[in-house]
Parts: sequence; structure tokens; C-alpha cells
Amino acid sequence: MVCDRKYKKDRSRLSQSTGVSGNYFLYLRDDGKVGIGTSNFTCQDPNVRLAVNGYIKAKEVIVEISNWCDNRLYPDFKRMNWKEKENYILQNHHLPEMESEKEIKEKGLYTQHVLKGIVANLEDHTMEIIELYKMVEQLKKENEALRRKLEEIKK
Repeated sequence: MVCDRKYKKDRSRLSQSTGVSGNYFLYLRDDGKVGIGTSNFTCQDPNVRLAVNGYIKAKEVIVEISNWCDNRLYPDFKRMNWKEKENYILQNHHLPEMESEKEIKEKGLYTQHVLKGIVANLEDHTMEIIELYKMVEQLKKENEALRRKLEEIKK
């Protein structure tokens, strides 16, 4: 049986006007799990070591990621074409490599996976925009050539 230690707020440091009593700032378990702002660590995921009931403010959060998605920027990477992407979105109602709303509501939002999905889609879209600009430039050249031919025919 896990013996939990609950550390109550140090009321001697609080103003008497706060009216706070019986709340817990920190909840430490013997298995190393920590809860902040909660009197109970309720998360069932064995990988979760810290539960916070409230907002977290930080200047920076470092998320370790083993695989990143820069391979999408290499010329030999096979991206979905626009029709495949459209079909995927119509079928799944979310972008490729992103969790659905239902999955996020059920399991929560996993920062590493979401960051990878956002960057993967951003890189795909960036490469597609570059390709579109190349096509526009080519069409401009063809249009100008056709305009010149039309002018010659009119003469």
C-alpha cells in the first residue's frame, strides 16, 4: 500500500484574512508522483509523474523529442497531393498527423505529438506554397509569350 504524504499550506505564512483552510499546495506520493493544487493524484496513466490542478506559467518549457519531421523538406519526400489531402480531411475532419477533437477530449493533448503534427503540416504547406509560386511564375511566362503571339497575329 502506498503511503501518501500531504503537505498542507503553511498557515503561519498566510494572512489570516485569506480564510483558507484544509487545502493542499503539494501532494507527494511514495511512488514519486506529485500533485500540485490537489489532494489526490487521480491520473491513471502510469507515465504521468506530475498532476497540476490549475494553470502553469513558465518562461520556457523544454519538450524532448526523439524524431523530428525535417525529412519533409528533402526533395525525395513524398507528400500527399492536394486531392489526397482534401480526401483525408473530408474523411477524418482534421489535418493529417494531428489528433481528432474526440481523441484529444478522451486522452488529452500530448504536446510532443501536437508540435510534430503542426510542424509537419507547416513544412508540407510551405513546400506546397513554393510549388504554387513556381507554377504561377511559369504561367506568367507562358501568358506573356501567348500575349506576344496574339499581338503579332493582330498586326
